[in-house]
Amino acid sequence: GNTFVFVILTVPGVTITGLALAIALNRETRMVAFDRTVFFTSHVLSVAVVTLIWRYMFGSNRGIFAEMAEAIGRYPIVWLTNTDLAMIAIVIATIWWSMGLAMVLFLAGLQGIPAERQKAAELDGAGRFTIFTRIMLPLSIPAVTTLAIITFLYAWNDYLWPLVSAQRQEMYTITVGLGSIQGNFAETEGLGRLMASGIVASLPVVALFVVFQRFVVRGIAMGSSK
Repeated sequence: GNTFVFVILTVPGVTITGLALAIALNRETRMVAFDRTVFFTSHVLSVAVVTLIWRYMFGSNRGIFAEMAEAIGRYPIVWLTNTDLAMIAIVIATIWWSMGLAMVLFLAGLQGIPAERQKAAELDGAGRFTIFTRIMLPLSIPAVTTLAIITFLYAWNDYLWPLVSAQRQEMYTITVGLGSIQGNFAETEGLGRLMASGIVASLPVVALFVVFQRFVVRGIAMGSSK
């Protein structure tokens, strides 16, 4: 259950956030290169650094959000030990960590759209919203689908980030749960059941790729042709 919730919240969050940043930064100004660097920096940080940052943010003792709650006379929210709130905190941190790469991929797709089409639409009286929904978004569908699938694969198979973030056993995802019960591989007792569980856990990502592989191929081909 935790894995499904994590994936369902993370994939749209990363996709929408990355697309919004790409649209906002798809222009040529003096500060745009700096802005892109700032947003992409989060993606190059290690898991340990990201964990320290967000534990400091969500910590119930002297954390940033705890200090803000106390400043307005509220009790600090215990994010990391509550099962439901901990999932929300992990999802927020994951979106922040991944949005930089999503932004770069979407920027590559948006900048590959011929400017002539946008200018022609402007001459026809189309506004920015119409241009985006009628021209830019349809042409970016392969890139959007590719990023969504890659994010799904990452979120479903990720082990280290949920391991260092989850503080209670009921917060574990499938990969962390399998890792916690594997025991000693030198012992054959129960190994067959564990391997079967691993195969079953891999079926959703295999099925997803089989169904949407043509979109992935198209998205990668678009990126290589620019």
